[in-house]
Amino acid sequence: MSKKFEGETKNKEPWYSTEYTMEDIGDDLIKRCEEASVEDKFIANRLHFPEQNDMIATDFTLKSVPNFPKDEPRLLLDNSSARLWYKPDN
Repeated sequence: MSKKFEGETKNKEPWYSTEYTMEDIGDDLIKRCEEASVEDKFIANRLHFPEQNDMIATDFTLKSVPNFPKDEPRLLLDNSSARLWYKPDN
């Protein structure tokens, strides 16, 4: 937690003891959100999609591997840069 809010929290999360406070959202902010539009002077020319990321996968089909050992690790890659092992959870 930021020291800025130290001593101002009202609740404590049970698992990690993280302190927090819950507050209602003000009517003014709700109204501003409901009336927001791309023509708004604060939003105009700031709202856009990011450039396409070619590194994000698009093919999520599962591949079957015949004769793949299910109970022992298998070396998938072994070169001067890396060694990669794979063992499915079973």
